[in-house]
Amino acid sequence: MGLFSRRKTIFVDSDILVIGGGMAGCGATYESRYWGRDLKIVCVEKANIERSGAVAQGLYAINCYMGMQWDENQPEDHVRYARNDLMGLVREDLGYDIARHVDATVHKFEEWGLPMMKDPKTGRYLREGKWQIMIHGESYKPIVAEAARKAATEVYNRIMITHLLMDKSKANRVSGAVGFNVRTGEFYVFRAKAVIVCAGGASHIFKPRAVGEGMGRTWYAPWSSASAYALPILAGAKMTQMENRIVLTRFKDGYGPVVPISCTSRPIPRTHTATSTKPLGTSTRRKSWGITSIGIRCPRVSGITPFLKRSKPAVARFAWSPRKPSRTPTWRPWDGRISSV
Repeated sequence: MGLFSRRKTIFVDSDILVIGGGMAGCGATYESRYWGRDLKIVCVEKANIERSGAVAQGLYAINCYMGMQWDENQPEDHVRYARNDLMGLVREDLGYDIARHVDATVHKFEEWGLPMMKDPKTGRYLREGKWQIMIHGESYKPIVAEAARKAATEVYNRIMITHLLMDKSKANRVSGAVGFNVRTGEFYVFRAKAVIVCAGGASHIFKPRAVGEGMGRTWYAPWSSASAYALPILAGAKMTQMENRIVLTRFKDGYGPVVPISCTSRPIPRTHTATSTKPLGTSTRRKSWGITSIGIRCPRVSGITPFLKRSKPAVARFAWSPRKPSRTPTWRPWDGRISSV
């Protein structure tokens, strides 16, 4: 008790409490001010909203843009895509609602100063694929954080929220949250009329096969500790769409951003050499495709070759050599050359 008795307990009252200062938290703070001009809005972040969340270091693309002003896509198209991709396990009403608002959000980013890549001939955003548009995104998070800082009444950085507070007088109503300052240890009690949880998803759910320094390697933000799930679950909230979440792929000695890839396998003739340098996504008979990054070790397996579907365009270079079937796959580093027999 002596250790914690020296720490202060600080009480903060607000109309709207936003937990998390990543992209979702900054957006919620901005929108709260838009709809609540005279409200006291408090944003709480465990790091610093300037460079926090999964987009802390920036992005090279915005992964979804309808392009409705040019009739490139419509919300119905995105719902159809999501329904097919997730085999029907999708809340179509939520997907439609997100799709119909996403264009306006992108336009707001550009208005705030986010550099967008555009086609010099048409003036449209430069696309990579059907849904994605390209940006110069190193300043992505600071730009959005600036909008959140101007919108919020107060921003509390370095506060880790651990639990939600329930209202004694009203059943099933959240009335605040508690947490502590990760630098000073001071205890914070936030009381609010409404609480928005934007505390981030989850990384490192599954233990990787990598050892040593590679244990901590992941493409996604390692500080995403599933608080957005844990906080409401512990308060008794009903979760939805939990069947659909990103499972972040990790490779030994590699950091590759290969989340959209799903793998299966198919047999190939033992005499066939499966090599190619063509981009992923092209269809060539009796060819196999893969994606590699700096330092990734490629499999050398006889009789079975990885076949990747729904992959991002990239140059794929996997190398195999024919050998007798073996129950134990052997590995060798890729030397940068394409094998041939």
